[in-house]
Amino acid sequence: MEYDRRAYFRIEDVAWVLTASFAEDRPSVVEYFPQLRHVTAENALAAVDQELKELSEHLDEKALSRYVRALNRKIDLFRQNLLIQQLDRLDEDPQTITVSEGGLSFWSHQAYKIGDRVAMALVFSPSYLAIYPRAEIVNCEPDTGGYNLHAAFVDMPEPMRQQLARHLLSQQTAHRT
Repeated sequence: MEYDRRAYFRIEDVAWVLTASFAEDRPSVVEYFPQLRHVTAENALAAVDQELKELSEHLDEKALSRYVRALNRKIDLFRQNLLIQQLDRLDEDPQTITVSEGGLSFWSHQAYKIGDRVAMALVFSPSYLAIYPRAEIVNCEPDTGGYNLHAAFVDMPEPMRQQLARHLLSQQTAHRT
């Protein structure tokens, strides 16, 4: 597989990055990261959050619309609090990464071979968006105390790709202002 990093718009961002060797007999990426088990609940809350946002756009009554937006913010704060508690327990710190819809580059203590498949947990800061993609290692270079890795996302589900695309767009917009 040829890795063309220019195929997608890239940004620098900050995220917690966790990796594990991927096995075809364990296809659910979330299962690789039991230390983030509450993030599954967070993702469900994020889905409700998105649904409330969409519903509030179509409400005619101003008071009801404001109520739904306030409820939406409350759910978002609860979701972020859950994530912060889980992330505080990790042995990993957030790091600066370069990310696109096609993949990312990041630093790791763990070396991988080119072509290795990995399960990933990416939690972006400060938005606390959490995604669990599969990826293929396309480059691994030794660096002080670890490795600089480049990974291409593999078979990313469309809803996850859309979440990532929205995040990239919001970060791009934030950096322009």
